[in-house]
Amino acid sequence: MNKTFLFTSIGLFFGVAACGDSGTTTGSGGGTSTTGSGGATTTSAGGASSAGGASSAGGGTTTSAGGATGQSGDCDTNADCIAGTCEETTPGGYRVCVTPPTEAVACNDPDFDECCTTADCEKGSCFASPVIPFCGGVQPVDHNVCAEDECASDDDCGADSFCPTIPMLGRKVRACIPASCRTDGDCTAEAGGICAPVTNPCCGSSAGLFCVYPSDGCRTDADCPNGYCQPGVERATCEDGTPTCPA
Repeated sequence: MNKTFLFTSIGLFFGVAACGDSGTTTGSGGGTSTTGSGGATTTSAGGASSAGGASSAGGGTTTSAGGATGQSGDCDTNADCIAGTCEETTPGGYRVCVTPPTEAVACNDPDFDECCTTADCEKGSCFASPVIPFCGGVQPVDHNVCAEDECASDDDCGADSFCPTIPMLGRKVRACIPASCRTDGDCTAEAGGICAPVTNPCCGSSAGLFCVYPSDGCRTDADCPNGYCQPGVERATCEDGTPTCPA
């Protein structure tokens, strides 16, 4: 097994809105899937499927849009989202439900706040911190900050990260997000691979986009009964024991 690594962000992870499913899911090791809206399904070892139904790779639910593209996602349309809209993480990539970040409307801690509302900011908008998911180190005091987008395009990010078109995956502004893949087509080590958001085991929210395969893949610790889900360069896998997290 290739050596895996943890991505440690500079902010505490912020949850993405829950999404609805368009078909029946299969658990890891399962082999059954049902069609979504009008598309036929194909199933590979471990229960991952594509083109039209809901599927699971390592316990993570994915769907594809009516059998048209086979690209995975937590949603197909806005109707699948409890709140917000269904958006691609990358062009042609995994789809997630996204809700606009909530701006601050009052002071949180007068001793530390940079702003009480966006009207107090010369640039950007006023948000309760953290604006970027925080993982490791001394937990900062929660306070309001003026924040603006940290990137405008992928050119502002390294080769192993991307700049989303809108704030998502726990970020309240556009910021570079780690990615070892961009679309399902990048995950070719074995059949049924998907490029999906994977939760950081130390922080409980998205670490970025990683390849997930049916044989040993995972998206959250819940997919790993005997350990935790480790995002890695080549794939996200279940590891035994507990993760080593920053102090």
